[in-house]
Amino acid sequence: MRLSATLQRYEEAEKLQCRICGNNTGNQVFIAKEMMFGTRDGFEYFECAQCECLQISSPPEEISRYYPSDYYLPETASAHRMSKKDRALALILKNRLVANSTIPISLVGLLHPNFNLFKSLKKARVSLRSKILEVGCGQGILLFALRSWGFRDVTGVDPYCHSKIDPELVILNTNIDELPEDRKFDLIIFDHSFEHMFNQQATIEKISRLLSSNGVCLLRIPVKSAYIWQRYKVDWVQLDAPRHFFLHTIKSLGLLAEKSGLQIEDFVFDSTEFQFWGSEQYKRNIPLRAQNSYYVNPIESIFTTRELIGFRKLAIELNKTCRGDQAEFYLRRCNNENLKYRQKTTPR
Repeated sequence: MRLSATLQRYEEAEKLQCRICGNNTGNQVFIAKEMMFGTRDGFEYFECAQCECLQISSPPEEISRYYPSDYYLPETASAHRMSKKDRALALILKNRLVANSTIPISLVGLLHPNFNLFKSLKKARVSLRSKILEVGCGQGILLFALRSWGFRDVTGVDPYCHSKIDPELVILNTNIDELPEDRKFDLIIFDHSFEHMFNQQATIEKISRLLSSNGVCLLRIPVKSAYIWQRYKVDWVQLDAPRHFFLHTIKSLGLLAEKSGLQIEDFVFDSTEFQFWGSEQYKRNIPLRAQNSYYVNPIESIFTTRELIGFRKLAIELNKTCRGDQAEFYLRRCNNENLKYRQKTTPR
């Protein structure tokens, strides 16, 4: 009996060993429910006492069950046809990027009301000749936009993509680890898909091998800030059990990247009011896809206009102080230069 109990304790400690920094002492366990579709199945997560990364203890065996056919809401190519503003933007991109110039953000801002993607491309220093890979591309909405703006060498991979918005898009129904490494990419994009990958170290190593010599990986992920975690705990909407395997801190992501010869060159917090209205709904047992969810039916939601404006203002303030619940990270190969992200305010 004593030997059996010892083995059980050893197995439990192994299960709760942080997969990022290796720590297995002082880690705290939580039970989170599936609330996007409202199955309310419970899953064990733990918070590392060292790097503070939040991670699932064991992923479900049938994870595909939690990616039903309507996980990606139906989209059509017609909904993404180029407007006059988009065509004008494409012309600017072609004139400036074809010569490896940077994107004129001021002009883009005048042409398009939502130009966060353009700011990201500028920071990534890409050109229209850049080879771009999006991992976890869904139906290809971002790929469709990039191609419309003049980027021709765009590829997507997504094992759960059941359809694509344009039949001409190149979307491989596979995982990144199955991609051949004889082709290199100048920009690899993870637009809220990295957190869905369980073997994070292998994925980062694969990124490093797929990047060209001056390539960059644009990683957009939820970030477990102290503010959002203390406020909502397991009701935090971006925990998204069991689909999100890892909810990183800046510290834990930096450790993970450096193990594979990459570094965080810079980061920008871009969280929205979603962190508040989504989490407030979960506290009230309202799934994201419920009929009275703000996501599905804003008119019938529980929130007033004043509350939503307050959520938006708070999100903006948290981003300014690096305390929001999501950010975009720029990973490049390690060098001896001072990194911008190390000079920024450490989130509290």
